[in-house]
Amino acid sequence: MPPLLAAASLVEAELRIVVAHIALSLAIGLVSASSTRAETLAQAWSHALGVDHRLDASRQAISAAQMRTSAASADRWPQLFVETGYTVRDSEPSFQFVAPGFGGPLTFPYSQRDNFAAGATASLPLYTSGRITHQVGAAEARVSSEHAEAERTELAVKMAVAEAYVGVLRARQISAVASQSLQNMLAHERDVAQMFEHEMVPQTDLLAAQVARAQARHREIQAQSHLDQSCAKFNRHLARPLDAPVRLEELPLVPLREQVDRLTDRAWNNRPELASLAAQSASLRHLADATRAAHAPQIELRGSYAFTENDFQTPEGIAAAGVVLQYNVFDAGRKRYAAEADSLSADRILALHEDQKLQIALEVRQAWLATREAHSRIEVTREAVEQAAESLRVSRLRYGQGVGTNTEVLDAETRHAVTARDYQLAIYDYVIAVLRVNFVTGDLGDTATAKEVVQRLPPTE
Repeated sequence: MPPLLAAASLVEAELRIVVAHIALSLAIGLVSASSTRAETLAQAWSHALGVDHRLDASRQAISAAQMRTSAASADRWPQLFVETGYTVRDSEPSFQFVAPGFGGPLTFPYSQRDNFAAGATASLPLYTSGRITHQVGAAEARVSSEHAEAERTELAVKMAVAEAYVGVLRARQISAVASQSLQNMLAHERDVAQMFEHEMVPQTDLLAAQVARAQARHREIQAQSHLDQSCAKFNRHLARPLDAPVRLEELPLVPLREQVDRLTDRAWNNRPELASLAAQSASLRHLADATRAAHAPQIELRGSYAFTENDFQTPEGIAAAGVVLQYNVFDAGRKRYAAEADSLSADRILALHEDQKLQIALEVRQAWLATREAHSRIEVTREAVEQAAESLRVSRLRYGQGVGTNTEVLDAETRHAVTARDYQLAIYDYVIAVLRVNFVTGDLGDTATAKEVVQRLPPTE
């Protein structure tokens, strides 16, 4: 091979390595800068929360619980019952008696054969031994539980969207790495073909370069397919057409600096599952107390008016008012057993509450450890990318000078692509790990770009 051609080939190879290394190092920043009108995670969350059917079901459950609270509160107010009817009898009802000196029995009708009747009854509870108060308390606790369940559903929806969002970002970077690897393989194949034409390398080198290029193309196809699947998954969470175009900004995120104990305390305070279980237990306690109160004295004020069309009665309409005391003296233990059943159910919920706390503590620790692992991988893979780039440069230089082998170049290019892919995976594994920490602590927050996350990683211990 002429010296000028060989020098030009080496310079071209050097430039390609430098450009590829810079592209991999700045990939996240370049993507963020190029997506000027891309969708943010906050916008994706807002859209998903507006179209998710599970959240709509949660809102309906809250409304139903609020209606039950209103129904329980309405027991404090007066009730008015009105009834009316028309009666036809087969004969006229009469009194019959025998009077001495009047012969046979005498009959005197006391009501018409047919008549119209109407009546109204009003009642107002004066004292219920706390029954109504506990019924309202049970309903209000149920509303609180439904609110907590809605919050839990909202967090789940946001986390699912965040995972799909990061999945698109990750797949996009992996596709870029695969495309860059293919371009490098194509360039190497051209160099080997040129050297083969000048009979500087055997045909086996050219065949090996062609095989490596085909494998790189295969990896690029796979990466693009995975990107398309990730975009479809993201669109599904936002109820969009699965083939709708997806343009996303780099994910805002704050580096994780809190220790696991503090994160666990925050999770115990924020997680809606715990609030829901506590509210369910309180609701059952109130139901138990309401059942016991129903077995205690009940006092109410009653008033009534009855009208009966009757030519033999005067007056036809009669009004009445009074105070009524009801006291269930004996019911074979029905109320007591029912109240005890509700109390035992409340105890069961409290046991589940304590078990859930232990599960949450485990989830927090697992998520926290995942961030530390991803952080360590970022540091390691970053160095590996630099070392692989240098190894590729040296391998190309040696091959161009005739002291290296084609296998060394191909192996170096493969290592360079693998380390670049591992670097991107580590970055987004860290991103999703921090998001999951926020999720398990019940607070999905925002802020700093993924590039800033990498630049400001917390120190490992």
